[in-house]
Amino acid sequence: MHLPMNRSEVTETWLLDTLSVLQEFLADPVDSIRLEPMNDGIGQLSIMVIADLVLVSGKKLQLIIKLQTDVPSMHDIGLRYGYYENEVNFYRFFSDKVPMRTPTVFVAEFDRAAGRVLLIMESFSGWHSQDQVKGASLEQITTATRSLAGLTAAFWNTPLQEEHSWIHSLTSEVFSNIANDYRESVEEALNRLNGSLPESAAANARKIGGCFDDLIIRLSEGNQALAHWDYRVENFFYGPNSEFVVIDWQLMMMTRPAADLAYLLGTNIDPELRRSSENELMEIYLEELARHGVTDYSRMQLEQDYRLGMLGASGIPIIGGAGVDRTNARSSSLFQAMGGRLFQAIEDWDAMALLTD
Repeated sequence: MHLPMNRSEVTETWLLDTLSVLQEFLADPVDSIRLEPMNDGIGQLSIMVIADLVLVSGKKLQLIIKLQTDVPSMHDIGLRYGYYENEVNFYRFFSDKVPMRTPTVFVAEFDRAAGRVLLIMESFSGWHSQDQVKGASLEQITTATRSLAGLTAAFWNTPLQEEHSWIHSLTSEVFSNIANDYRESVEEALNRLNGSLPESAAANARKIGGCFDDLIIRLSEGNQALAHWDYRVENFFYGPNSEFVVIDWQLMMMTRPAADLAYLLGTNIDPELRRSSENELMEIYLEELARHGVTDYSRMQLEQDYRLGMLGASGIPIIGGAGVDRTNARSSSLFQAMGGRLFQAIEDWDAMALLTD
């Protein structure tokens, strides 16, 4: 199977040839195809194309074609941290094990030598995915919090890596340089995110970078659970009948519980809404964990993991913010929103007190 190098290689002829050999399209072949690029700045480690199909039977179907990003600095991140391969492995071997709906994927291929990835998956046309820059509503975040607790509980202290060696933690070899990457990215990220960050962010980001090696160890100790690690509203789809779908599993890993909750509340809603709803959302998370069988996790433990999770999650706006395409206004706005909100949460929660010089 040919994996396209870029969007220009995603043609109607290529897609027809690719789909024609799949079992799903043998009984009802593709009759016509219309391709449309998806807006840049939505996926940070990918470029995507929408494919509207009409099958011989007359049935209409919309698919998403997802390739590696064409931004060199972000592509390097995707390869270096194994994110492309991670997502392919997730859809091949693991998506049916998570207690939440994920997309049906028809093709999941990765070519390590060429540095290319291809996913062809169902689209959720007509469903809603919130603009993270604008911020999510309390209802949207509550839905995501309830679903997250189910994921956390499903793999609570489960040694997944014994069977799935590709599922990483921050101490895995693939992340051996992440602390140094954080330190080397700080100044560039601060420069690019300038104006969107609270005054405390510069000193805090530099200190986190200096302590990141120790932070990695702490996030890999104690209770461990499977985290999506990019659990944000632009990776969610909300359906018309209370359906909820989570996409984009490139960054999934084992880490402390509440890492995803910290990222969800810390980067997806404005600080005022976070401050007014945080207590209720944390209680919902604990109640849902207990409902799914995790009954020995206290509010005190949750808050400790929540604060550590914020510090770890700062690597996304720092490393990602330094590598983002500066010519793409939408991508820049996204990282500014994430960074500003997260570093404000770090200040609000005095998470820096967890670090030692």
